[in-house]
Amino acid sequence: MSNAIEKKQAPPHLAFREFIEKNAGTHVLEKLVDSDAARKAAGRTALAYANAARTAKDPAAIYSCSQASIMTCVVNSAVTGLMPGGAHPVVWLVPKKGELQWWLSHRGICTLALRAGYNIIAVPVHVDDEVEVEFGEVTRHEADPESWANKLDDLKGVYVCIKRLSDGALIGRPWLPIGAIKKRSAKAMTQSVWNEWPVEQAQKTAIKWVIARGFLPLDDQALQEALSAEPVDYDESISEAPKKTREKPSGRAALGLSQDFSEEARIAKGSEPEAVTIEVVEEKKGPEVVVERKPEPQAPEKAPPKMDITVDSSDPM
Repeated sequence: MSNAIEKKQAPPHLAFREFIEKNAGTHVLEKLVDSDAARKAAGRTALAYANAARTAKDPAAIYSCSQASIMTCVVNSAVTGLMPGGAHPVVWLVPKKGELQWWLSHRGICTLALRAGYNIIAVPVHVDDEVEVEFGEVTRHEADPESWANKLDDLKGVYVCIKRLSDGALIGRPWLPIGAIKKRSAKAMTQSVWNEWPVEQAQKTAIKWVIARGFLPLDDQALQEALSAEPVDYDESISEAPKKTREKPSGRAALGLSQDFSEEARIAKGSEPEAVTIEVVEEKKGPEVVVERKPEPQAPEKAPPKMDITVDSSDPM
């Protein structure tokens, strides 16, 4: 029996934690804070990442990702303060083709907006709910307490309630219908994320749409850096099928003539033009109506007045 003491290999989640804690403290976080704070931050970050990887659906896929992509995710968490893991994660770690990707959840965006002074809530609307929308904003929402959305087909849409924390003012409740959400889902490259968290992705899509359209007056550096840290989620090569439009006929087609009877066409064809029978349809007239006009009654002619002429015989001529 050998007296040599064999060194046991650490479990994958512990080796993953040691790698992050060592490299994050010495190469990344020291550039942001002092050495002591960097070591403490590296320990917290390594613990969060190790727990998130250990409780993931496929931990081995995360452990096998490239070290460079893992450290990129660590930097994003260090800059934004958003860590993965937990019952309701603010960040998702998504392994894809050997690279670890850092994705914000809708809760992560809401957390960053809350730090910037705005409370935003993405409200999914079930198909059985009653909702009224005027000028692109929800004015009334009556939810069905017995209905709960679990997939995209359960949704009628999502609206985002935006409030300013300083005075409690309601900025608005912009509405994004399910048709627009499904269009973005069809072009997304992270179909696995959409399949696993469809409603959460719909909420995140609505929030990002609100920010992009300027409904949320937010100029926060941490939020902008977090949004820009996400990989490109849309495949621009995937486009919708073009809608078939009926072209308005013009020229000979507008007259119902599908053939060209011009002299040039006849010469090119090498034959006489075909005779075309044209049916002339006379306009049908209704029975002629004769209106008999009665002569107007005329007044009887008056006799000319009689002139009395008296001749005086005594008058000499």
